Amino acid sequence: MFTDIAAGEYIVTETNTEIDGYRLVTDASVTGDTAEVTKGETTVINLKDSYEAIGNLKITKSIDGLNVTDEEKAGGLKFTVRNKDGKYLDIDGTLHDEIVEITLDKFTQKDDGTYELVFTDIVVGEYTVTETNTEIDGYKFVSEESTTNGSAEVKSNETVEIALKDSYEKIVSVTINKKDIANDEEIEGAKLEMFDKDNNKIDEWISEKGKTHTIEGLKPGEEYILRETVTPDGYETATEITFTVDENGEVTVVSGKDGSVEDGVLIVNDTKISESEPETPDNNTNVNDSDKDNGEDEPNNDNTDSSDNVDNNPETGYKTDAMSVFLLTASALVVVSAKKRKKANNK
Repeated sequence: MFTDIAAGEYIVTETNTEIDGYRLVTDASVTGDTAEVTKGETTVINLKDSYEAIGNLKITKSIDGLNVTDEEKAGGLKFTVRNKDGKYLDIDGTLHDEIVEITLDKFTQKDDGTYELVFTDIVVGEYTVTETNTEIDGYKFVSEESTTNGSAEVKSNETVEIALKDSYEKIVSVTINKKDIANDEEIEGAKLEMFDKDNNKIDEWISEKGKTHTIEGLKPGEEYILRETVTPDGYETATEITFTVDENGEVTVVSGKDGSVEDGVLIVNDTKISESEPETPDNNTNVNDSDKDNGEDEPNNDNTDSSDNVDNNPETGYKTDAMSVFLLTASALVVVSAKKRKKANNK
């Protein structure tokens, strides 16, 4: 209180309102006023300071598996920061009802490759940081190895940190074709299955003529196995093929003789089953098998003695020559004559 001052107009102005850990709420404060002092009266000027506690929020961001381009910083990775009332925090520390997205290019990249963004002198309370976009062309986001959101309580005159991490894998692909090794023509109807190194099935498909098959999302340098489980008619089953794909998409066959690479495409080569040639009949053979079965002899055109043509090793037991028939007949007549004489004597 000022006493015994001269009458007149007086102006009161608060020249310093700063308090560590607090911020003056100007809209709710009165830091100066004017009043007329009258002799013998007391004039009152009311001042009011309204404060809110403030602190700092630091967001750190690490990215594994890729080098982020300026274009990706400006639009590929985005974040939102919200307080407990659902309001969005802007880069200048102000709060808004509408959605505010913050891009990675607003962060500062440190020497160790990590990124950092600090909100200073923001109202204390709980804040939640959420990464709203993690897509980067040519890379697979590994969610199980990443942290895309976090919360922290901002306290007066303190700095709290929320750490985020994105993990990526370079996306590589392999294109596969099925061909006839002899004529290089595409083969349809083969069922092919692909497995990872732990024998987990990744894909399966049926080959089609005029079409290749592409599998994406493979890990560079890791071995994959290709098996033919159904083979087209007339072809031998292709051997199991083990292969790798590097970061540049170059395919290398590790094992499997039926695997090859042409213009970056993995070729599964099939070989036709060889057909055995039928036996050629002997054109010099004049003997008819049916004649043999009937016991008939071929005519003898030789001029040699008939005794030379006796079959000493008959195949059926029925073959005889003329001399044999004569001898048998003569023997029979002798036996019959002897029997007749014996009967005559007995009479």
